[in-house]
Amino acid sequence: MATATIVYVTSEASRFPEAPKIERRVLWQYVPTAQEETSGGWHEKLSGGEPVVLFAGQLRSDKNPLLLVEAVNKLDFSINLVFAGEDKGAASEILAANLDGRHRRLVEPRYLDLAELVSLIKLSDVVVCPYRVASQSGIVALANQLGRSVIVSSAGGLGEQSPLTFELGADQSEQLAVRLKAVLASGIDSDRRP
Repeated sequence: MATATIVYVTSEASRFPEAPKIERRVLWQYVPTAQEETSGGWHEKLSGGEPVVLFAGQLRSDKNPLLLVEAVNKLDFSINLVFAGEDKGAASEILAANLDGRHRRLVEPRYLDLAELVSLIKLSDVVVCPYRVASQSGIVALANQLGRSVIVSSAGGLGEQSPLTFELGADQSEQLAVRLKAVLASGIDSDRRP
């Protein structure tokens, strides 16, 4: 009955075969201005100079956080691995996952308001969304708007939101590790960290 259907990823358009008009738009998020931002103490927590790899948003098993731990273990340099977001059942498995001792794991299993989330993304070198199931992601949209590199899985329409995609499957952790190495070695975001 709608005169126009709006989708944010092309793959969703096929779900509306009877729609008379489909518009594809880019997903944008509200970003607080600098005066509204709060760091939530992240500057102090992330001091030390190691690259910051961020998994942000709800901590859920379907978002594949353990895949990120597995990929990080394949890196031959130290990083700060941050998991930040409301715990929806995956925090205990993230904390229990075997992480190589050269890396530092920070897990903040609580809801982060938008201003704090924006501050954390700005402090990150790369945001990773290794989801098993997804159509799109507000985290990816926010990171894109803030000029941060985002590595995403091939789930749903995530690959339409970021060119840094890896395929889910047998060698997924190796593919993700290769992407991480390339992004972090290039240092493309390191000059933007406050």
